[in-house]
Parts: sequence; C-alpha cells; structure tokens
Amino acid sequence: DIDALARSRAMQLAIEDANKRQGVAGRKFAFRTCDKSGNWVAGGAKKASHIAKWLSESGTHAVITGGSNDTLAVHAGTSVYKTLVMSLTATAADITHLTDDGLVWRVAPSDLYQGVVMSKVLSEQGATSVAAIVVDNAYGDSLAKILKDYPGTMTIKSYPVSATVDTPTKVIDLVAAQKPDYIVLASSVGAAIKVVDALAEHPTLSKVPVLLSDALRKKDFFNGLKNPDQLVGSLGTLPGDPSGPTFDAFATHFKLNFNDDATQRSFTAHSYDAVYALILAHAWALRDDKNKKLSGADLVEGLQKLSDPNGTKYTLESTNYVAATSELLAAKAINIDGASGPLDFDPDSGEPTSAVEIWQVEKGASFKTLRWIRALKDGTGWTYEETLPK
Repeated sequence: DIDALARSRAMQLAIEDANKRQGVAGRKFAFRTCDKSGNWVAGGAKKASHIAKWLSESGTHAVITGGSNDTLAVHAGTSVYKTLVMSLTATAADITHLTDDGLVWRVAPSDLYQGVVMSKVLSEQGATSVAAIVVDNAYGDSLAKILKDYPGTMTIKSYPVSATVDTPTKVIDLVAAQKPDYIVLASSVGAAIKVVDALAEHPTLSKVPVLLSDALRKKDFFNGLKNPDQLVGSLGTLPGDPSGPTFDAFATHFKLNFNDDATQRSFTAHSYDAVYALILAHAWALRDDKNKKLSGADLVEGLQKLSDPNGTKYTLESTNYVAATSELLAAKAINIDGASGPLDFDPDSGEPTSAVEIWQVEKGASFKTLRWIRALKDGTGWTYEETLPK
C-alpha cells in the first residue's frame, strides 16, 4: 500500500530528526513497523491486536495504529498493560467517548467534523436525496450516523457494505430504488472499487455524482477502477489542514529523502506529527529522572502538556526540536502546531479539532486541494470558517 509506505516514511523522518539530535536526554528511539498483512477492516484488526498485545507483554509502552477498527482492537488487547495507543488515521466519532483511561490518542480529528462538513458540501451541490454507502464497521457506521444527525434539508439513507464484498448487487439495487441525486462513498478500497465499477454500469446511477471520504484519497483506489476517469471531477473530504509553512517544510523534507510528493498521499503529515508528539511526550516524562523506565501513563501526561495556550508556540520542525524538548525537560508546557495543522489536543479525549480539506479528483489519479472548512459548534447549529490555498 503506497499510502501506508508513505506514512511509515513520514514517521521515520520524525524518528531520525530526534535521533540526529541525541533523542531525549541522550536516550534515542527505536522504531519498529509491523506488517499485519491483512485487510484494514477485517482480519487485519485482529492481527494488529495480537501483535500489539505481544509487544505490550514485551515491555513496549506505545503502539501506533492506523484506522479506527485497528485502534479499537489494539486498545482492547493492550489496555490491561496500560499501553498508550496513538492513531494516525482513526476518525470514528465512537473513539471520542471511549472509556480508555486516557490511553487512546489520535492526530486525526473526529468524524464529527468531517460529517458536518460533508453535509455542507452536499447542500452546496444542491443534493436533496443522498445515499451513503459505508463500510460496515465503526468508521463507516460513525460517519453515516453523523450525516443523518446533521442532514440539513436533505434526505439521507445509509447502506452498509462489507469490506470484502465480492459483488455489491444488493446494495446497488437498494440505492437505485432510492433514486438519489448524490452518493457518499466511505468504504475500504477493495469494496469501493467494486461499488464504483457497478455504479458505472448501472442505467440510472452511472451519472449520479459521488462524494468521497478520506479513506479513498488513495491512488490504489483510482488505479484499480475499470475506468480510472470515472470519478474525475468528484469531490472528497479529508480531516486536517496540511498547508502553510510547517507543512511545506515537511513536504520538502519528505521529497528530498524519498522522492515522493506528500500532497498526493493521505495522512502523511499526520503520521509525522503523531511520532513527533510522542517524542515530545517523552521529554516531559523524563523531566525529573532521565533514566526513568517509562509507562503509557507517563506519555499520556506528556501529551497533555503539548497544547497549553500559555506555553511557547513551536511548529513541529527539526529546527525547533532542541528548544521544544529543552522546555519540556525543564517542566514547562508548550503549544505545538503540526504539519497537519494546529494540534490542540483535548486532554480528556486525546484528539485535536481540525479543519477539513475539500479536494477534487483530477486525471492521472491525482488530487487538487480546493479549500479547507473548519466547522465550529454554535449552540445547536454550526458556523464555518473557510480557507483557500495560497
């Protein structure tokens, strides 16, 4: 998976940036990647949980996960060991209310924001009847619920689809009976390929526009379609605000090291930020004893010291590493901005708020950023702030 490879490389950059500067208090970091070799929403979550449990038994105090299913499964398998779980891409709203003793953190914001922004985009496109085809797991169920909770004047119906579906005939028939004027697609890559290919061949659904979720901002998805141009012009959403000088510095760093374009990979900046934040959490945890054997609880306390509005502001760049870790080692809380945008972590839920990127599919399985929308709760409704690319 080229996106997963890009995320591993982004994490590698953060580790190397720290180790080149002698880590934290002279303690350097070891970074292990484990290929679970399984579908991201089916058997893969079980394998991820088994790997993480074994690692926790062996003394690992922080495990980094991918999506929502993996994150929930890994926490269930490691909570008894009080292992910190940091997710790169989990967005399910369920995680916000998880009883986790503060051990589950993520750099991607809750789908609450993505779902609300999706509703805004659909309304702007003139949609009145929306069919949401979603993967049958925590990620898809969560996103579908938010869409139905905030429908505006639209009628929204959801249709769960298995991640390993062979032929989505039943789902397509149900969608056709609804006669939607817009379709939301939020599923695994494999299922999405089959759904889009089936839509393309359907007499009444082939011309219905599709709004894509963050999970499908992958070249593998578009390259797997029978007609890769089928979705050219389609809109998509992605939590995060990868723009501005911090992201530009990261993207340049990434390009020079791996000859790859971070703007064309999903959650790459988030991956860099996740590991960088974990490294900084170590600095706070070691403030009193540089030789201390750390625990997940120590890192939770450290992560809670990275979003102090009264602390010194640091962007997550290698040039700020020594100054940021020095303040934390001196027991001073700081305030960080990441390559993926501001990381204003909620100390209780362990998640940031974020703008949502609106992107468009172009030919050649490439993506163009159109704008960012930040949804802000206003009583029982929402207000929106919009930012355009420079």
